[in-house]
Amino acid sequence: MQAARHQQPRAGGQGAGARTCLSKAYVPITATSREAWDTILDVNLTGQFLGMQACAPLMERTGGGSIINIGSTAGIMGHPVAAYSSSKWGVRGMTKSAAIDLAAKGIRVNAMHPGVVDTPMMDSGSTLFKSLVSMTALGRAADADEMASAALFLASDDSSFVTGIDLPVDGGFSELAAMVRSGTESTADHHRFLTSIFHEGPSSCRRALTLVRAGNSVNEQTGCTTAAPGRRRVHSSGRRGAA
Repeated sequence: MQAARHQQPRAGGQGAGARTCLSKAYVPITATSREAWDTILDVNLTGQFLGMQACAPLMERTGGGSIINIGSTAGIMGHPVAAYSSSKWGVRGMTKSAAIDLAAKGIRVNAMHPGVVDTPMMDSGSTLFKSLVSMTALGRAADADEMASAALFLASDDSSFVTGIDLPVDGGFSELAAMVRSGTESTADHHRFLTSIFHEGPSSCRRALTLVRAGNSVNEQTGCTTAAPGRRRVHSSGRRGAA
């Protein structure tokens, strides 16, 4: 992994290493600037593309491995922010293409799609956060450990026969959100609700761009593991998983 950090290319003169770029501010597609579009796709999609290019040759030399790309429920269902949604739908297609391309080299490629996660990147007291939780079938946000456990499964030999999949880790949000809210509002009301909550608050994309400008490794965007032939991948905590 350290070698990948040293050899990874730079995008636009900056390290493309932010984990995700989420603009809370709703902007109609006709009013989305080219700069905003390019920034979000550079971080969310191109960053993971570069991460795979850096990791895959190292994995091949060590006998294979597992790549975990990070998507979003915005790449599974409709989402009012066009650039963000497009970047996450792109992750899905890119993951499947990479899974086909790298299978013969012993490299599995999957995507996991987090739902609402209670992290410092999200304001848990905001209307947006509370509204998204209200559409989550399990009735709560996830914590970071639950995301890590899902990633650990995809990285470990427990998923040795799994490649090219989309794994929602979202408490039922992507499959059940419409039914969770259907008893209380019409389709028109639901559309107004979705667009109105994205008018709220400043863009948390600032944090992602701060990471990009700081030159963080592109591999923070993409989960990568390597293993010597015949050896199990071991997580840094001592559990089986990402090396």
